[in-house]
Amino acid sequence: MPEADAEPTSEEATAALERQARARMERIERAEQEERKRRRRKTIRRVIVGILLVILLLFAGLAVAFGIFRWQTYDDAADIQGTWYHEETSMPVTISEDEIVLTDDVAYHYVVDPEAKTILFRFGNMEGGGRYRFSLDRSELVITDGEFDWWDNLVDDALWTAQSLIAQYVFASEVPLSDGDERSTVFSREKP
Repeated sequence: MPEADAEPTSEEATAALERQARARMERIERAEQEERKRRRRKTIRRVIVGILLVILLLFAGLAVAFGIFRWQTYDDAADIQGTWYHEETSMPVTISEDEIVLTDDVAYHYVVDPEAKTILFRFGNMEGGGRYRFSLDRSELVITDGEFDWWDNLVDDALWTAQSLIAQYVFASEVPLSDGDERSTVFSREKP
């Protein structure tokens, strides 16, 4: 009869050692797999954060470039002055420093707000207003009657400018200044 306190045989000891070694190796492999997963997740997080930062920086750069183009590149008050022609007539409209002269008898005062890209008109005791936009080469001007706020103009101008730049430099075409709104009047420096 075998004794309960009998010493394990060398085969049993070897098998026990192999089981311990296998268990230790499995723990090490699991730990290495967990570490690889942690590193992979950390790398993915870094890549995502990096992509978001690049997008944020790109957006900020575009916003700064648009701001410079919109408010610092040109002098709207000076560029609006001169002789313009309504797109449907050959009759000149002369814009001076403070007046828009339609005919010798009809002229009205105006004030341009280059920050909001709005224009206010005064003719006798009547007042009105609208927004204005120049073409990219400043050879055309559109004035749209109505009430517009700073944010509406900013968003509309940003979209129009992006479309115009892409159309001009990628497709060699032009985006119209006006979308055909009946409240819009398009002027050109050249006689039609």
